[in-house]
Amino acid sequence: MAITTNKPDTTVYATEAQTTSATAGGSNSHIVQLPNAFFIVRVFQFIVAVVVLGLTARLISETFGGTYGQEVFGLVAALFTIIVIFYDLTAEARRPAIYNMWAILALDALMTVFWLVALAVLAALSASIHPFHEECDLYFCFEIGATPTYRDQLAAAAGMSGLELYVQHSADHRLTH
Repeated sequence: MAITTNKPDTTVYATEAQTTSATAGGSNSHIVQLPNAFFIVRVFQFIVAVVVLGLTARLISETFGGTYGQEVFGLVAALFTIIVIFYDLTAEARRPAIYNMWAILALDALMTVFWLVALAVLAALSASIHPFHEECDLYFCFEIGATPTYRDQLAAAAGMSGLELYVQHSADHRLTH
């Protein structure tokens, strides 16, 4: 990389270490400039992810004798989304040296897939769980199924996953449109 000065015929060649340290030292030229309103989108994503995290954590705590993998997947999708949002906001605002446009794009695309799957599995689980009822045989009665509150929470987690999918998908288009 050639750097010219005001003196005639004087060219200084910067080493790769010098140009790398100049870029890492605080220059934000490698960061994709986004509208200020995009911060609001990330905050909304964070709020929805926390709601899904709370709903799925409560569902897991209410399941006796085991847990459904679908609930755990919703919890993991919410946790990963929170981590991705913190990385994105930290890299853009505070630590430009760790910013990587391709990593953020790949993580956003991965989160879109995660939320699509979370929506599908939580909705399928919500539809497949039978209402709470008792079944009795000759000697014992067994309580089978889920309470209406549990099913409602599961449906709410599926609905919030759909909302997060919509917001995540609209956020993914920030680099292309």
